[in-house]
Amino acid sequence: RQSGSADPNSGNNPIKDASEILRQLGKDGFDTNLSGKAFYNLGNIAFNNNDFAGAVDMYKHSLRKNPDDDKARHNLRIAQKKLEQQQQDQQNNQDKQNQDQQQNQDQQQQQQAKQNQDQQNQDQQQNQDQQQQQDKKDQQKKQQQQQQMSDSNADKILKAMENEEATTRKRVEAEKKKAAAARKKQVTNPW
Repeated sequence: RQSGSADPNSGNNPIKDASEILRQLGKDGFDTNLSGKAFYNLGNIAFNNNDFAGAVDMYKHSLRKNPDDDKARHNLRIAQKKLEQQQQDQQNNQDKQNQDQQQNQDQQQQQQAKQNQDQQNQDQQQNQDQQQQQDKKDQQKKQQQQQQMSDSNADKILKAMENEEATTRKRVEAEKKKAAAARKKQVTNPW
């Protein structure tokens, strides 16, 4: 009670000193009534420090030493309720953290899935662009080959026509020669 707002970090800490004295009194056990009060006060110190598990333990020790202590029994119930509430709050906090963590994981998975989808779309677009470029190149090659074939075909056709014309000229000349030779021939026997 005298500690008030004593700084636990300073060298003079009445709560710490009182706790040590009370622990020694509780362990000695010369007087069970005095030992029960020591544990009761240790329970109060633990309760005020929000150490509800320690308070429950100390109140139980107090009741073992002095089972008729109604204040210790009352404080034990309060400390047990506070401990349950503290554990429930911790469980709720843990559940909330787990839920938040799950949501974060879900969000990260969604983001990863979106990034993967974007990457796939980008890869697909690049593949389409490459395919289109390849198709254009192939079409240009085909056109060039057709033009080259057309030029070579034209040359062949031209040569074939020249050969045909030369053959036709030779035939025409041969027939002219025959006709001229036939006119030049004299008929010896006219009938």
